[in-house]
Amino acid sequence: MGTPAPDAVERLVDRFDQDRKVFLSGDYKEEQLRAEFLNPFFTALGWDMDNTLDTIRARNWGSGAVEKLGLERLQTATAQAAAGSRTSSRQKP
Repeated sequence: MGTPAPDAVERLVDRFDQDRKVFLSGDYKEEQLRAEFLNPFFTALGWDMDNTLDTIRARNWGSGAVEKLGLERLQTATAQAAAGSRTSSRQKP
């Protein structure tokens, strides 16, 4: 048997089962789903849904690798890439 679900996930499942008709109706909006189920579900699994670590994931397009960058490093990398793009576009005939 696999690892048991965290208690928070079990409570979300129980809550869904209790009000299934409401959640499956056309009146239940995506915003509500995110706030009441998706974000708490992923938080229970250890995800940082509120970005409390203040990190951004940026793709290194040359290698395809994904690296976690702080906001300052991302801004520096973006500025450098933009400067390189302007330089290379001026060099083309």
